[in-house]
This record gives sequence, C-alpha cells and structure tokens, in this order.
Amino acid sequence: MIDSAAESGVPHGKLLVEFVEAVIGEDDARLARARQAIYDTLGPAALVDAAGSVASFNAVVKVADGAGIQVDDSRQETAAKMRKELKLDFGPR
Repeated sequence: MIDSAAESGVPHGKLLVEFVEAVIGEDDARLARARQAIYDTLGPAALVDAAGSVASFNAVVKVADGAGIQVDDSRQETAAKMRKELKLDFGPR
C-alpha cells in the first residue's frame, strides 16, 4: 500500500503507518504489536485517537460507497488502478 519505510515528515509517521496497515490487514499479532507500540511510545490517548481516526475514515468511505457517490472523472484511471492492485475491482461502477 504505502512505503512505510519512507519518511512522511509527520511525527511518529512510521509508527502510525504501521498501525494503519495492521488495522486494515489480517494479521492479529501485527495489530497487537502496532497497538502496543503506539501505547508505549505515545500513550493511551494517542492510541485512542489513532484508532478513532482509522475508524472514522473507514466509516466515511463506507457511507460514500453505500450512497453510490461516484469518483470524479479526473480520478477514474487512478481509482481503477487502485481497485485492481487491491483486488477490489468488481466490475463497472
């Protein structure tokens, strides 16, 4: 998905990217390690904030999908490539 080794300039960005990738992944042990790393490094409030941010983004995307919101024409090609890469291409939209 993203190059988690790349520097984003966001404080603790690598840690946060690892958490996001673990949340959307299927490896429960990886998720447990990522949660613990945020807890140990940034504290419990930051873990709650990070989890809330991931959950909120996920909810917004699901609402948009459920409502049938279309991708702008200018982004169709990029969206198609992403769906293919993520094996989410279920046909025409």
